[in-house]
Amino acid sequence: MSRTRKLINRMIGNTPEDVMKDLNKVFSMEVEEELKEYLILSSKIHHGLTKKECKLLAYELAEKNKLKVPNSWKVNKIAGENWLKEFCKR
Repeated sequence: MSRTRKLINRMIGNTPEDVMKDLNKVFSMEVEEELKEYLILSSKIHHGLTKKECKLLAYELAEKNKLKVPNSWKVNKIAGENWLKEFCKR
């Protein structure tokens, strides 16, 4: 199933705010799941990351994979607080 089709399927029945969050996501659900697993593993081996380190990791991951990121990420060379907050919610 294409990424567009998956997005449309998730949008059905969602509020406009939820739809915009999906449209503005930097990472796919699969990449976010891998990132989550990495962060959990890091914390279990007593090498957890700070909030700033998590945002830096997200920015570097997006840059290395040539993903479209918000302009603020490019200017500040770090993912934003809103991204981290929404990522933690998911």
